[in-house]
Amino acid sequence: MHPELTIVLPAYREEDTIEICLHRLVASLDDLGISFIARVVVDGPGDRTAEIVRKFPDARISVIELEHNVGKGFAIRTGFEDCTSEYVGFIDADLDLHPDGLATALQSLKDADQNVCGAIGSKVHPQSHVEYPLSRRFMSAIYKRFVKIG
Repeated sequence: MHPELTIVLPAYREEDTIEICLHRLVASLDDLGISFIARVVVDGPGDRTAEIVRKFPDARISVIELEHNVGKGFAIRTGFEDCTSEYVGFIDADLDLHPDGLATALQSLKDADQNVCGAIGSKVHPQSHVEYPLSRRFMSAIYKRFVKIG
């Protein structure tokens, strides 16, 4: 069966968390009834992330290994290449955002008119429920202020 969604997970030195995150991703997407494949794009050597993904017990999960660390954007673009599913998206390999949010994005695309070609998730959207430490929220607020000044 042809999957509805290809999800790309750019990963850089995620050996300590990748297996747990993949289990969460698979469970969430299966619970939501979304047909998918996932491509973990390991952004350069340095740890056992690729090895752990290769051993993951789900054929819907594959790994692409980049020879050198070239950055998140390049990793995402590499993961998007040759996708044949109707929808393609990405989420960070550490699942900083919960994978259940993919269902909202996917439904938004399905409900949109033909001129819409993408959906972007946001931690600051009013309907977003993201929990992260106060120190990180503080630093983010300062960063946003500097961006507005510049």
